This record gives sequence, structure tokens and C-alpha cells, in this order.
Amino acid sequence: MKDAAWSGAFDTPLGLNQVYSLAAPFFVSCPESNPTLPVKAFPALTTSAMPMPGQSVTFTFNSTQTDGLFAAFFSGLDTTFAPLDGYKTATIPENLVGTVYVVISSNGTMVSDDSTVAGPAILEFRLPEMARQTD
Repeated sequence: MKDAAWSGAFDTPLGLNQVYSLAAPFFVSCPESNPTLPVKAFPALTTSAMPMPGQSVTFTFNSTQTDGLFAAFFSGLDTTFAPLDGYKTATIPENLVGTVYVVISSNGTMVSDDSTVAGPAILEFRLPEMARQTD
């Protein structure tokens, strides 16, 4: 085995609406007798390709707002922000590894349900070569 199994995803706390947003596309139907859930799904967020840290990536999401948006990358207990340009493009921070979640936020210093415009999406970044050596 040359890859380490641990990537840090289980250290990244997500809010209830963020988790529901990831799960909602898998729901086909629910019985009408079920009570309404006290959660909401945020608009979907996708990327143009599987990006790598340090590269630019274009995000796709439905929003009329194009100015003052940020990509917020959740990795472990850290949140790193990158500004989006008018083409919905941002540069992915270079220090990200493993499973990373990203949302589009109207706030560049903190993420809340009120500031979330779209997402989350899941990004997978390989661990550095020296971390994958398990011989």
C-alpha cells in the first residue's frame, strides 16, 4: 500500500444545512407523512475540472450576485478564503491536502448559513509524496 488512508475529512465539521446540501441530490422521494425537515439545501456548486492546489478553478453555481464573493475552503478545523473574480474563478490555496469542502460565501472572513451562496462541493487533493510512503 503506497497511499495513506487518512486525509483529514473526518476532522472537518459541517453545519446541518451543509450536510443536507450534500445529501439532498440522493433523495428520490420521501413519504408525505414525514414531517418537513428543519433544514434547507443550498444551491449546487461544481467545478470546471478536478483542480489542484495553487491552480485557478472556475466554479459553477446559480446566483445573480457576482461581486464580493469568496470561495471558502474547509480543511480540518481551518477555513481559507480566496476571492472570486467576475468569472467565478479563484485560485485554490496551496496548503490544502486530502478531502476539502468548498462553499461560495458573500463574507470573506467567516461562513454562516446567511452568507452561503452555494455549496458545499467536495474536492480531493492527494497527500504529498512523502506522506504517502507507508513502506
